[in-house]
Amino acid sequence: MRKFKDIKYLPLRPKGSTFDKRVTMMDWFLFAFMLVYGLIIIYPFYNAFLISISPNNVFNEFLIYPKHVTW
Repeated sequence: MRKFKDIKYLPLRPKGSTFDKRVTMMDWFLFAFMLVYGLIIIYPFYNAFLISISPNNVFNEFLIYPKHVTW
């Protein structure tokens, strides 16, 4: 029967590992996809806020930045 102190454990991260230094094309694709997905979710709230602070003559359905602001 083996004793507990005789068991050799492998290190969690081997020395010289370059795993965390590699960035693949899939990483870039996922980053771009999540960025676009996040902007699609946030944009309607941002647009509703901008429409509420812009005057009626500047009104546009897809307002990215208002030319004039009224509070």
